[in-house]
Amino acid sequence: NTTTSLIRINGAANVIFDGGGSRNLRIIDSIGLTPSPTVGAAIELLGGCTNVTLRNCIIEGNSSDIFKGTIVFGTGNNSNITLTGNRIRPANASIFNLPANALYSASSSNTRLFIGTSNAADSNMIHDFSNAGISFLAIGDSVNVRNNHFFQSVGVTSHSYVNISSGNGHNISNNSISQVGGISHSGILTGISI
Repeated sequence: NTTTSLIRINGAANVIFDGGGSRNLRIIDSIGLTPSPTVGAAIELLGGCTNVTLRNCIIEGNSSDIFKGTIVFGTGNNSNITLTGNRIRPANASIFNLPANALYSASSSNTRLFIGTSNAADSNMIHDFSNAGISFLAIGDSVNVRNNHFFQSVGVTSHSYVNISSGNGHNISNNSISQVGGISHSGILTGISI
Protein backbone atom coordinates (compact mmCIF):
# COMPACT_ATOMS: atom_id res chain seq x y z
CA ASN A 1 0.00 0.00 0.00
CA THR A 2 1.30 3.48 -0.79
CA THR A 3 0.74 6.67 1.22
CA THR A 4 -2.90 5.98 2.12
CA SER A 5 -3.91 3.62 4.90
CA LEU A 6 -4.66 -0.04 4.37
CA ILE A 7 -7.75 0.15 6.62
CA ARG A 8 -9.43 3.55 7.10
CA ILE A 9 -12.09 3.72 9.77
CA ASN A 10 -13.70 7.00 8.79
CA GLY A 11 -16.40 8.38 11.09
CA ALA A 12 -17.59 4.93 12.14
CA ALA A 13 -19.10 4.06 15.50
CA ASN A 14 -19.27 0.81 17.46
CA VAL A 15 -16.69 -1.13 15.42
CA ILE A 16 -14.75 -4.14 16.78
CA PHE A 17 -11.77 -5.90 15.18
CA ASP A 18 -11.09 -9.07 17.22
CA GLY A 19 -8.47 -11.68 16.37
CA GLY A 20 -9.61 -14.01 19.15
CA GLY A 21 -7.50 -15.62 21.83
CA SER A 22 -4.94 -16.89 19.30
CA ARG A 23 -4.58 -13.51 17.54
CA ASN A 24 -5.79 -14.96 14.24
CA LEU A 25 -6.26 -11.53 12.62
CA ARG A 26 -3.04 -10.16 11.11
CA ILE A 27 -3.13 -6.72 9.48
CA ILE A 28 0.04 -5.83 7.57
CA ASP A 29 0.88 -2.77 5.50
CA SER A 30 4.33 -2.93 3.95
CA ILE A 31 6.29 -2.27 0.78
CA GLY A 32 9.36 -4.39 0.27
CA LEU A 33 11.79 -5.67 2.83
CA THR A 34 13.08 -2.32 4.12
CA PRO A 35 11.30 0.67 5.69
CA SER A 36 9.79 3.15 3.24
CA PRO A 37 8.37 6.67 3.68
CA THR A 38 5.69 5.91 1.08
CA VAL A 39 3.92 3.28 3.20
CA GLY A 40 0.66 4.38 4.81
CA ALA A 41 -0.73 3.24 8.15
CA ALA A 42 -2.00 -0.29 8.59
CA ILE A 43 -5.03 1.23 10.39
CA GLU A 44 -6.13 4.87 10.46
CA LEU A 45 -8.99 6.17 12.59
CA LEU A 46 -10.39 9.52 11.43
CA GLY A 47 -13.47 11.61 10.79
CA GLY A 48 -15.04 11.34 14.23
CA CYS A 49 -14.73 7.63 15.03
CA THR A 50 -16.19 6.62 18.37
CA ASN A 51 -16.36 3.39 20.35
CA VAL A 52 -13.86 1.50 18.19
CA THR A 53 -12.02 -1.53 19.60
CA LEU A 54 -8.96 -3.27 18.19
CA ARG A 55 -8.19 -6.38 20.22
CA ASN A 56 -6.15 -9.54 19.93
CA CYS A 57 -4.71 -8.57 16.53
CA ILE A 58 -1.22 -8.61 15.05
CA ILE A 59 -0.73 -5.23 13.39
CA GLU A 60 2.39 -4.65 11.29
CA GLY A 61 3.85 -1.78 9.28
CA ASN A 62 7.10 -0.37 7.94
CA SER A 63 6.59 3.34 7.24
CA SER A 64 9.84 5.19 7.95
CA ASP A 65 8.01 8.56 7.94
CA ILE A 66 8.16 10.04 11.47
CA PHE A 67 4.79 11.72 10.79
CA LYS A 68 3.02 8.38 10.32
CA GLY A 69 2.57 5.23 12.35
CA THR A 70 1.47 1.63 12.03
CA ILE A 71 -1.75 2.85 13.69
CA VAL A 72 -2.69 6.50 13.11
CA PHE A 73 -5.25 8.52 15.03
CA GLY A 74 -6.08 11.06 12.33
CA THR A 75 -8.18 14.18 11.96
CA GLY A 76 -11.69 14.56 13.36
CA ASN A 77 -13.07 14.16 16.88
CA ASN A 78 -12.07 10.55 17.44
CA SER A 79 -12.83 9.25 20.93
CA ASN A 80 -13.32 6.13 23.02
CA ILE A 81 -10.82 4.10 21.00
CA THR A 82 -9.56 0.96 22.78
CA LEU A 83 -6.54 -1.18 21.90
CA THR A 84 -6.14 -4.35 23.98
CA GLY A 85 -4.25 -7.60 23.59
CA ASN A 86 -2.59 -6.58 20.33
CA ARG A 87 0.93 -7.16 19.09
CA ILE A 88 2.09 -4.07 17.18
CA ARG A 89 5.37 -4.73 15.42
CA PRO A 90 7.45 -4.33 12.24
CA ALA A 91 6.23 -5.78 8.96
CA ASN A 92 6.85 -9.52 8.74
CA ALA A 93 8.25 -9.34 12.31
CA SER A 94 11.58 -8.35 10.74
CA ILE A 95 14.13 -6.33 12.71
CA PHE A 96 15.28 -4.89 9.35
CA ASN A 97 11.82 -3.51 8.54
CA LEU A 98 11.17 -1.12 11.44
CA PRO A 99 8.38 1.46 11.29
CA ALA A 100 9.22 4.92 12.61
CA ASN A 101 6.27 4.84 15.05
CA ALA A 102 3.92 2.13 16.22
CA LEU A 103 1.13 4.60 17.20
CA TYR A 104 0.89 8.19 15.97
CA SER A 105 -1.36 11.23 16.44
CA ALA A 106 -0.95 14.84 15.34
CA SER A 107 -4.49 15.98 16.15
CA SER A 108 -5.57 17.51 19.46
CA SER A 109 -9.15 16.39 18.75
CA ASN A 110 -8.31 12.75 19.55
CA THR A 111 -9.53 12.07 23.11
CA ARG A 112 -10.23 9.19 25.47
CA LEU A 113 -7.81 6.70 23.94
CA PHE A 114 -7.34 3.47 25.90
CA ILE A 115 -4.07 1.75 25.04
CA GLY A 116 -4.31 -1.28 27.33
CA THR A 117 -6.55 -1.37 30.41
CA SER A 118 -6.35 -1.84 34.17
CA ASN A 119 -6.34 -5.61 33.53
CA ALA A 120 -2.79 -6.82 32.81
CA ALA A 121 -4.21 -9.62 30.64
CA ASP A 122 -5.36 -6.94 28.17
CA SER A 123 -1.87 -5.54 27.62
CA ASN A 124 -0.52 -4.71 24.17
CA MET A 125 2.96 -5.73 23.09
CA ILE A 126 4.47 -2.77 21.18
CA HIS A 127 7.97 -3.37 19.89
CA ASP A 128 10.75 -2.60 17.46
CA PHE A 129 10.40 0.91 16.03
CA SER A 130 12.97 3.53 15.03
CA ASN A 131 11.39 6.71 16.49
CA ALA A 132 8.69 5.98 19.09
CA GLY A 133 6.35 3.30 20.34
CA ILE A 134 3.74 6.00 20.92
CA SER A 135 4.29 9.36 19.23
CA PHE A 136 1.42 11.69 20.06
CA LEU A 137 2.77 15.04 18.81
CA ALA A 138 -0.70 16.48 19.34
CA ILE A 139 -3.45 14.75 21.31
CA GLY A 140 -6.53 15.73 23.30
CA ASP A 141 -7.33 14.80 26.87
CA SER A 142 -7.66 11.52 28.76
CA VAL A 143 -5.15 9.20 27.11
CA ASN A 144 -4.74 5.98 29.09
CA VAL A 145 -1.62 3.87 28.48
CA ARG A 146 -1.79 1.02 30.98
CA ASN A 147 -0.24 -2.43 31.40
CA ASN A 148 1.57 -2.53 28.05
CA HIS A 149 4.94 -4.05 27.23
CA PHE A 150 7.27 -1.88 25.13
CA PHE A 151 10.59 -3.31 23.99
CA GLN A 152 13.36 -3.19 21.40
CA SER A 153 15.10 -6.30 20.09
CA VAL A 154 17.42 -4.37 17.76
CA GLY A 155 19.74 -1.39 18.29
CA VAL A 156 18.50 1.93 16.91
CA THR A 157 19.41 5.59 17.25
CA SER A 158 17.70 8.06 19.62
CA HIS A 159 14.10 7.07 20.30
CA SER A 160 11.22 7.26 22.79
CA TYR A 161 8.97 4.54 24.03
CA VAL A 162 6.07 6.88 24.92
CA ASN A 163 5.95 10.54 23.84
CA ILE A 164 2.76 12.50 24.60
CA SER A 165 3.23 16.19 23.80
CA SER A 166 -0.12 17.74 24.74
CA GLY A 167 -3.46 17.24 26.45
CA ASN A 168 -4.45 16.80 30.10
CA GLY A 169 -5.70 14.08 32.40
CA HIS A 170 -3.53 11.28 31.01
CA ASN A 171 -2.97 8.01 32.90
CA ILE A 172 0.32 6.29 32.08
CA SER A 173 0.73 3.38 34.50
CA ASN A 174 2.01 -0.16 34.99
CA ASN A 175 3.78 -0.38 31.62
CA SER A 176 7.03 -2.29 31.18
CA ILE A 177 9.85 -0.93 29.04
CA SER A 178 12.81 -3.13 28.17
CA GLN A 179 15.26 -4.20 25.55
CA VAL A 180 16.71 -7.56 24.67
CA GLY A 181 20.01 -8.13 26.49
CA GLY A 182 23.18 -7.24 24.63
CA ILE A 183 21.50 -4.69 22.36
CA SER A 184 23.24 -1.33 22.14
CA HIS A 185 21.69 1.92 20.95
CA SER A 186 23.30 5.14 19.77
CA GLY A 187 21.83 8.45 20.91
CA ILE A 188 19.37 9.34 23.65
CA LEU A 189 16.70 6.91 24.85
CA THR A 190 13.56 8.28 26.48
CA GLY A 191 11.24 5.97 28.36
CA ILE A 192 8.18 8.19 28.89
CA SER A 193 7.89 11.88 27.98
CA ILE A 194 4.76 13.89 28.72
